[in-house]
Amino acid sequence: MCATGHYKLRENFYGIRTFTHSDFQAELACLLGESGAPECPRPDIVLLNSGLHDARDGKAVINHFEEHMARVAARLGDLAAKFGTRVFWVGSKSFRPYTKYVHYHVEVMGLDAIAKDYMAQNGLPFIDLSRIMRGLVPSGDTGHLPYTGDSVHWGSIAFWRNEELKVSVSTMLLQEILGAVCKSSSADSGD
Repeated sequence: MCATGHYKLRENFYGIRTFTHSDFQAELACLLGESGAPECPRPDIVLLNSGLHDARDGKAVINHFEEHMARVAARLGDLAAKFGTRVFWVGSKSFRPYTKYVHYHVEVMGLDAIAKDYMAQNGLPFIDLSRIMRGLVPSGDTGHLPYTGDSVHWGSIAFWRNEELKVSVSTMLLQEILGAVCKSSSADSGD
């Protein structure tokens, strides 16, 4: 949806506020299929995330994230109830706690807890990707991180580091997401 974490695609680090910003509402309504316009088909499944682009404001991040997450989760709950759209919040992958980004790790895990709580309040699932990332590399094994040198980016961005990791990290995360989506589908159909 908004891969850079900003309502202006060329910008960055606006995080969850993107979903409630007035300049993004028409585009969001189209992406969610709320507008009813023919060029805006309603999706069957919506996967959303924020966190890594929020954890930049220090202590202020919790307050603004919680305020905006409450509004976003309520809107998503309404979307699911009104149209039957299957909506999932995909948690952020954790930073390795021993990197120079340890403060982001703590903040992102806190933001995921807030997102999980608000999604539950609105009857919507939360997919926890951090458990995959935590178990991927033995603690303290900084020589084999599946990330780029900044210890933040993974998957295709980190491909240059180790071709095998690109497939394993991305595949493991995709399997976790598909597992949650398929599990939800089975529960919905009674299978």
